[in-house]
Amino acid sequence: MHYNAVIWEETAKETNSYPPIINIVFYHGKRKWRIPTTLPVLKDKQLEDFVQKLNYILIDLNEIQDDDLIRNIYEDVCTISALLVMKHIFDDLEIIKNILKLLYENNASCIFLVIDYVVIVKKDLEKMEEILKEISGGEEKMMTLTEKWKMEGWMVGKVEGKKEALIKLIQLKFGAVPGDLEKVINECKDLEELDKILTKVALANSIEEIIIK
Repeated sequence: MHYNAVIWEETAKETNSYPPIINIVFYHGKRKWRIPTTLPVLKDKQLEDFVQKLNYILIDLNEIQDDDLIRNIYEDVCTISALLVMKHIFDDLEIIKNILKLLYENNASCIFLVIDYVVIVKKDLEKMEEILKEISGGEEKMMTLTEKWKMEGWMVGKVEGKKEALIKLIQLKFGAVPGDLEKVINECKDLEELDKILTKVALANSIEEIIIK
């Protein structure tokens, strides 16, 4: 609801209009999603016309069966594989191995993005290298695959993408990015540090609360 208000405020400055906003929540967490898709939940229906309500479309990946995704995998192998990986990212890496094998066998370039995502979330590069060795068929092919992954530069792209998203979030929440804060973000090359800043921004109620040493 806060994000909606910020979007309307910024749009009104330029166009003097308040466009409709369709809110979508894409969820793939461990816990069961229990938040109603319409908030607040009103017992007194006479208040319906007088209360600002938040409605959103929920896409709960946990409620979608693997078979339903796999049935469509050859229509868009990268998108469906990404959804399967996100669904099982908190499970054992052995489950994700089969998805990576499928991408490898189909020579899908998006395998590097999937590898990057799994390594960042699971923080287990050694296990990932074991999986790459297995799906590629040996040490030599695994080294070739690993070199291609590094050449793709996904980590660099991830850092730059994180910086852009971070600056955009600050603009949406607080209207502007202070020069010194923007400098710190742009000069940062560590993904984990950027994640820490992102957490601070998400929890902050004012720009002054974002203290970065």
